[in-house]
Amino acid sequence: MVYKPTDRERQRYITYTGTSPLPVFQQLFGAMGIAAAGIQQLAENKLRVNADHVDRVKAAICLTPGSRSIKVTGSLNASVR
Repeated sequence: MVYKPTDRERQRYITYTGTSPLPVFQQLFGAMGIAAAGIQQLAENKLRVNADHVDRVKAAICLTPGSRSIKVTGSLNASVR
């Protein structure tokens, strides 16, 4: 039997424009919040997060001056890697 992750366990990829929302996210949720969300900066404007923390990351993007969310996807294009 092969383990397949459920939709909640899969990663989500958030594309944003503007400045990085990570400092604002850390102010709001702390270092433990970053660890729980599993945030990874993949490219200059792409973040990988756990599916259940997408709303928190999008809130940090909204509160970051000059930054806005473009899209959230469940898969990543091969060109970003």
